[in-house]
Amino acid sequence: MPPIKDTGKGNATSSAQDKANATSAPRPKKRKGGEAASSMTGAQAVAAIAAMRTQPPGQLEFGINSIPPQKRDWYKRSRPKYIHPEGAIQERSVKAKYPAIWKGIQDLGLSYVFKNTGDINLNLVREFYAGFDPIETKELVPIRGRLIDFSAKAICDILGAPNVPVEPLEQFIRRPTYRELRHMLCGVDSTTAWVWDKEINRHKRFPKKKMKAEAQVWLKLINPRLLPCNHDTLVSRVRTCVQYFLMTGQRVNVDHLIRHQMAQVKMSKRIDRMSFPNFLTRFLLHERVEVEPD
Repeated sequence: MPPIKDTGKGNATSSAQDKANATSAPRPKKRKGGEAASSMTGAQAVAAIAAMRTQPPGQLEFGINSIPPQKRDWYKRSRPKYIHPEGAIQERSVKAKYPAIWKGIQDLGLSYVFKNTGDINLNLVREFYAGFDPIETKELVPIRGRLIDFSAKAICDILGAPNVPVEPLEQFIRRPTYRELRHMLCGVDSTTAWVWDKEINRHKRFPKKKMKAEAQVWLKLINPRLLPCNHDTLVSRVRTCVQYFLMTGQRVNVDHLIRHQMAQVKMSKRIDRMSFPNFLTRFLLHERVEVEPD
């Protein structure tokens, strides 16, 4: 998925190249001889790994002192104003009112959206964001003396979600079947038009109020757990395409969506929001990352 700015506010394989494709950031440039350019020099990489070696008990640092030097500037600039807590969706209510949608969620392997998301450790999440690099093909994130595996497999395993190919969704986002999408979301008689963006010369957003009731229910399921946003009066292109995929029974790679949102946060000029705080807290505690003493 190309890095589409979404202020509306995944074929994951084991190869490094496919993992790189599973992020929303641009691919790294190639050096002469075909070697992918790294985000840091060899000396910097050695220093970073050395810095991440487990520290003796009682000497572990938190906050900015635990951040690798080359990532501290981002940490200082991050002032999260918008935190998107991932509230659990009421399964009993969805199953009673919309049994077909409930079954669709089960068939798509997304039943985790009905589970309690747990608490938020904002300091832990902020440090993890600081260490997260969207173009790091090894998908290792440094945090508090550890290098954490943040690969598609690790993410999908903890959520119990399917680790499926990302290319079908990426291709659909680039070239949607506009007529079929409109009919699915709004009905076969709809003439609803996308909002056109003159700057990027493409359809950018879709009006929520024109969607039929079933589509709006799906959107309510997507917003808190898959693609958090501040508002959805006009639904982003990515969100609309994901919505169409789910409504037509096509599986999506949750890892791809999570990394897409996180990459947007890291590349944003205004670092004032953080997505997936509940999931990231749960993920890091599952990986036994040290937490601050009370």
